[in-house]
Amino acid sequence: MNIDKNIFNQLSIEKIALYLSSNKWERVNSIESKAEIWRPLNPEDDNEIILPLSNTFKDYPERIEDLLNNLSKYFKKSIQSIINGINEIIFDQLKIQISADDIQNGTIPVNEGIDLFLNAKNMLIFSSLSTLEKKKVYSNNRPENILEFLNEVRLGQTEHGSYIINIYIPIKMKPDLPEIEDSSFARKVIKTLSNSLSALKESSIEFQNSSDLAIFDSAVEKGLSSNLCDAIVDLSGNKKERNVTIEIKISSNTFQEENISRIQFGKTDIAIAEKASIYYRQDVVFEKYKVKGYVIKLIRETSNADGQITLQGFAEGQTRNIRVQLNREQYDIAIKAHESRSILVCIGDLHIKPRSTELVHISTIYIIENEESHPEFNF
Repeated sequence: MNIDKNIFNQLSIEKIALYLSSNKWERVNSIESKAEIWRPLNPEDDNEIILPLSNTFKDYPERIEDLLNNLSKYFKKSIQSIINGINEIIFDQLKIQISADDIQNGTIPVNEGIDLFLNAKNMLIFSSLSTLEKKKVYSNNRPENILEFLNEVRLGQTEHGSYIINIYIPIKMKPDLPEIEDSSFARKVIKTLSNSLSALKESSIEFQNSSDLAIFDSAVEKGLSSNLCDAIVDLSGNKKERNVTIEIKISSNTFQEENISRIQFGKTDIAIAEKASIYYRQDVVFEKYKVKGYVIKLIRETSNADGQITLQGFAEGQTRNIRVQLNREQYDIAIKAHESRSILVCIGDLHIKPRSTELVHISTIYIIENEESHPEFNF
């Protein structure tokens, strides 16, 4: 089938890659940054296609025609149907650029490169949580819809220009609506991220004039959190000296111009973001938080009274000595855990302050004598 070459202008390389990945194909290799080899996820399927990475190649039209013909045979669909499927893919783009003297050649130390991708992911995680509920600090709980969203996000090719990574967020559309579904969760997340980054930059500028961290209080309602601040700070490298530029491109499936925002965080902004993160964590409450650890201290005035224990456990990324307020029955269980040197699990409201951590309103407590079986006691 001969295809009108004008159609190639509608087929972006990114959209083709997203079409393949969304249909259970994976990129398995690249050819000198000129092309990519894609294969089905099924290891028993030996089909293969080659995706050119630039439309400036002389044989680009021929390669795209080969690709479309192969996909048409594979999916048993017409070539026009494949083209329609590719064009229907709408995605927003997140581009993160790290710039500094030590990465001008487009390379970065491997451990810091891994951290870069991890913190890019963290930006999306905490923007997702903020989309659901605005908070100063988020725990490590991840609702199912956030995990589903992350599974749909795609990582694009890195670029030269210091060090640049590209992330693509597919936007689901309702088939009966011609416009992009702004109510989709993915679109809400990317808009929350854009608003929160703008709030961080604006608050940083205001703080430089006033030195008042209370300025950051209003930024929480725009999506900013301690966790997002941490992700931005960590993007700047181990020494926190690299500039971080974040570009967000919100796409349209109409002929309207794409909405592009670009925000740069320099060394001063990074230092202020770190202060904002600490400020947000001054007195934080996590409801229904599970803590497990060993009882290292028991305090009770009489044998029939309520009491307090100190539980050495792991909470919010670090080991802490956590004061736990217990009623009489709960305290007796803590005694048994202490005497048998078993792990005690408590669920309640966790209060984290600068110099102390406390768990109150205990709803559940049980001893883990082994990992296979543990009785639960609810009060």
